[in-house]
Amino acid sequence: MIDLQTTTLIHDIDAERMVLGSLLSNTGAINEVREHLTPECFYDQKHQEVYRAIADVDSRGENVNCITVAASLAKTAPIVTITDLAALMQMFTTGELTFYALRLKELLIRRKMWELGQYLIQSGATESEDVADVQEEARGRLTSMFASASVDVHTLTEAFSQLRTQIDRNRTNVAPVFGTPTGFSEIDRRGGLVPTDLIIVAGETSNGKTAFATSLAVSAIKAGHPVAVYSMEMSNIQLAARIAAMQSGIGSLSLLQDSLPGDKVAAVDRAMDALPTDLCYFDDDATSSFDKIAASIRSMVLRHGIKGAIVDYLQILNVNMKSANKEQAMGDVARRLKNLAKELGIWIIALSQLNRDKDNPRPSLNRLRDSGQIGEAADSIILIWRPSTSQRPNLRYPEPYSLVSTQGTALIDVAKGRNTGIYSFICGFTAETTTFYDMEARSLPKIGNENTQPYIAPCEKEGYMPF
Repeated sequence: MIDLQTTTLIHDIDAERMVLGSLLSNTGAINEVREHLTPECFYDQKHQEVYRAIADVDSRGENVNCITVAASLAKTAPIVTITDLAALMQMFTTGELTFYALRLKELLIRRKMWELGQYLIQSGATESEDVADVQEEARGRLTSMFASASVDVHTLTEAFSQLRTQIDRNRTNVAPVFGTPTGFSEIDRRGGLVPTDLIIVAGETSNGKTAFATSLAVSAIKAGHPVAVYSMEMSNIQLAARIAAMQSGIGSLSLLQDSLPGDKVAAVDRAMDALPTDLCYFDDDATSSFDKIAASIRSMVLRHGIKGAIVDYLQILNVNMKSANKEQAMGDVARRLKNLAKELGIWIIALSQLNRDKDNPRPSLNRLRDSGQIGEAADSIILIWRPSTSQRPNLRYPEPYSLVSTQGTALIDVAKGRNTGIYSFICGFTAETTTFYDMEARSLPKIGNENTQPYIAPCEKEGYMPF
């Protein structure tokens, strides 16, 4: 009989070092191989402990690096020293990590095959076990070897059951918002912001992309859905001023620059006290590169249970890619954001600029800056247009909104909706507080009759209660 403890089985120590060195050297690298690897994939005992510590650090939402992993190992496997980790970091790969991880997974399967073969040989040489038991054991081991690392597998029966529930919900008088409410009835009656969706919000400069996304974030936290916001252009204080302006009716510039009288200070306090502000998260340290943002989003899901994330904006992201082709880089970012949303079960909103078109200022899909591939990866694309910001006079909305005034309004055009279809609507916009708000069709201002009731901030409404 062969001794499994002393027999050397097939393995690749250099590949193990390459994978561990890469994981220790690049904080976000674990995201590429998490679904492929387990501690068993590593033949060397120390390497198993190192990977187990890496997975433990990542599961807590902390950055994976030499220091955090060493601290974890000090508690669980003191036999592995920081010197061992430093030696591993001498070997790493930047472009072939998945290849090496899959190689380790394949070698593990081969080792299990060998062990299964030894079990069958032993069972065939004795009568210690019933043949039916041997058959069942062998079948179970073989099945487990090729089982997917993902447990998120469902049957059509389960999927249809969920669909039937949705059909029943649609028949009731209750709006079928199975995602995160947005505050815009046309979006909410189609499900709101749906988990696993990548939503692109695009528009020309000064048309209100950031303000619209901020409105969505406020609606989300009002509904009790935690949100993370990543802005490459605005600080957390500036974003807080935007939100306070929307809720209080006092312009953000006044909040940031003016000496406010006591009544206005009180209005701001009332507005912010009415919001569950602890459900909105900012991470200024993570906004320098895509990899840091992705790692932060994972951490936010683990630590705070966020339901969605907003990234403002795509074209300014620092993307670690060998290719100098901006279009390919932006397409890759969009696909990775979509994969991240699907993996974590959250929605992600990414803002994008549009190329200018002097002849036809109305936004369109073919004007997405740097990449049509952005549109291919997205589940929904929302185009924002405020004709009043254009240098051209007498611009009108397209049909069926040609008689609607462009003053104090905006066109929200859902130009792509993978699961909703395309649609559009007009909403209100208050420039002073950069507030987008829902409007009923019968309340839309007509050209020549713009003296309609202005937007009233939530805290100014009579009898307003926060929840």
